[in-house]
Amino acid sequence: MDKRILLLTDFSENAFNAVRYALKLYSDRKCNFDFLHAYQLEGYSMHNPPYNPEAFQESHEIEKRKSEKEFEKLMKMIRLHPDNPKTYL
Repeated sequence: MDKRILLLTDFSENAFNAVRYALKLYSDRKCNFDFLHAYQLEGYSMHNPPYNPEAFQESHEIEKRKSEKEFEKLMKMIRLHPDNPKTYL
């Protein structure tokens, strides 16, 4: 593997364009692209007592499912634009 590249995404059009740019930029090299998406649960803070992680479990599961669906859509869109045949996604 020549390169290992971390791509951040918020699933926006700008993030998708950045992904396509990176795929095109490294189209002549074998690359492994890793994606990172972070989200914050509304109302969650370790600094506001009382800290109760169980109270946010449902919110976490909802956000996690939304992120997984968005990631699946992103991967489908990337595969429609095969800029780099040597890419490992």
